[in-house]
Amino acid sequence: MDTSLHVFRLPSGLPILFADTIGFISNLPTQLLASFQATLNHVANADLLLHVEDVSNPDYLTQRNVVMKTLSALKIRNELLKSVIRVGNKIDKLCRLPPHESNTYFVSCADGRGFVELLAAIDKVFIFFLH
Repeated sequence: MDTSLHVFRLPSGLPILFADTIGFISNLPTQLLASFQATLNHVANADLLLHVEDVSNPDYLTQRNVVMKTLSALKIRNELLKSVIRVGNKIDKLCRLPPHESNTYFVSCADGRGFVELLAAIDKVFIFFLH
């Protein structure tokens, strides 16, 4: 249940650190809470949250609600919650995209679609932070 860290350079040249955490699950057993603490610490101290969703899963909206309720219950900063960027992954498995929502970008890790737009959006957030 470790968090992996990745240094990445945005299109603008800004270096950032991605913390790839384990996913949230509903009804987390209490014996796993300590293992989950590293993820919670990374989330609480982040400048930006990317919520990667498997949009090929018919239940992805329910899973989204679990994540957002968990983040709210953890008392994550309100401005961080409002700025979450949703990343709808696995669009290569869909016949058509889900309806567009604000702050949502659809990508395919399998074929690379959508990453130019996603990286531009992330870049824009960090450029704003710096000014």
